[in-house]
Amino acid sequence: MPLPTSTPWPESLESRTIWDRLPSWLISIGFHAVCVLLVAMNLKSCQYSPLLDASPNSDDGFVEVGIHVPDPQQKPPTEPEQPSTASTQETRVESPTDPLSDVPPVEDLPPVDLPLPMANLPVLGLGSGAPRSLAPQDVKDLVRPNGASQPTSQTGDGVAKASFMGVKAQGTTFVYVIDCSGSMIGAPMGFAKNELLASLESLERTQRFSIIFYNDTYQDKIYKVRGDARSLYWANTINKNFAKRFIARINPDSGTFHKEPLLAAVRMKPEVIFFLTDAKQPALSAGELDEIAKANDGHARIFCIEFGKGGELEDYDNFLKKLARQNNGQYRYRNISALGQ
Repeated sequence: MPLPTSTPWPESLESRTIWDRLPSWLISIGFHAVCVLLVAMNLKSCQYSPLLDASPNSDDGFVEVGIHVPDPQQKPPTEPEQPSTASTQETRVESPTDPLSDVPPVEDLPPVDLPLPMANLPVLGLGSGAPRSLAPQDVKDLVRPNGASQPTSQTGDGVAKASFMGVKAQGTTFVYVIDCSGSMIGAPMGFAKNELLASLESLERTQRFSIIFYNDTYQDKIYKVRGDARSLYWANTINKNFAKRFIARINPDSGTFHKEPLLAAVRMKPEVIFFLTDAKQPALSAGELDEIAKANDGHARIFCIEFGKGGELEDYDNFLKKLARQNNGQYRYRNISALGQ
């Protein structure tokens, strides 16, 4: 029996290197061993390097390395405080010279009562102060002139007087009561307003006044500055200007009732009342005349001016003449057909 012939190595196995014949796990172990060795050598060189912190007095170039623990009983050295940036800048900026730097401090003294202005000084409306809306140039019009009363434009004798519709009366307080019923439409009302404005313009600042227009009512036609219808107002420039606006708004209409506006004027306690009407009817009765005289009690002189058509009937004793007599006043008749002549 012939012996079997040996099978030759495959060509691929004969051409493989020794690295190809080693198992892969053995190569991995060798690679990781080399890496570990390199890392260990680096760590050793960092720990024992003679180039780091070598003492000049050391023979072998190695020094001991340790951790310094501070003594808790020992206080750390204090560093000098550095001035802050803001304070440094403040010290560098030269402060301006204070003009009061040489003035000694004032003692804390108790408050001192300051003198108050006189309570009887003339002001706008009621109260003791001027309204906030006053312009500075108008404040002088609220101060009473010093010294004696100045002469009026009518007399020049130094006595305070007023004139209305040609009637002159002495006094310092005046109330004008003027009929504005429908019969006053046209020339009578226009003439009455002009005479009233002229009379107000002639008043001095030391005098006071008020105005009441009336027809069948009067409450809404009283000159008011601060809402009090019973007040008398100083005849300064400001109050006169307010009065001009008030007079311009009055328009005549409706009927006539005399008693209530006259009583309202009496209650203001003026020295003089100028009363103007063109209405003989309705006339004041004897009882109403007595009521007015009793309320007045001789305090105010009532001057009555009547507007009429044609000449005056001198022998006719109407209620206006009686009203003037009972209250120490005068009566004056004006023909409306000749007004302005």
